[in-house]
Amino acid sequence: MTTAILTPAQVTAGLPTLRKSAEELTANIHQMALSTLDHAREFGDVRGIASFLNALPKSQRVQAVAAWFRKFSNNVVKLKLSEGAWSAEIRKDRAKDGSDFKMADADETIYADLTTEIAPKALTMAKFLASIERVANSTEILTNGARKVPEEVSEIAAAMIRQIRAA
Repeated sequence: MTTAILTPAQVTAGLPTLRKSAEELTANIHQMALSTLDHAREFGDVRGIASFLNALPKSQRVQAVAAWFRKFSNNVVKLKLSEGAWSAEIRKDRAKDGSDFKMADADETIYADLTTEIAPKALTMAKFLASIERVANSTEILTNGARKVPEEVSEIAAAMIRQIRAA
């Protein structure tokens, strides 16, 4: 892909159009999210929520949209991101009349206004190594009795740390 470089004057001239299209996209996302949430409330069917999240482009704040779904379903909708794909489940103990969903509040709150976007932070070598060490030293056990970090993963992480320190 080759992107044409614009002059400063072209960028300035295009900003109003960019703003308008961004506002329209946000409004479309809100309308579709609200409609998808209402379908889940009415029918207990959350497949549309997972499809919706998976359809959003990388440039959108997908985690903010997911938080929006969780908040306005009172965490009745359970969302999981695994290997780059979203899945959704609905709690079995949900109110069958949909009263646990906060549709009026959802209608009034656009996902982008719900959470603050976090500024990116640089990953330093010290933070990277600390993360690997946490994996290497993890002995946490899940409720099913399995290790949270499999032993072979801990061993690989420990070997990486030893190699880095030896260098």
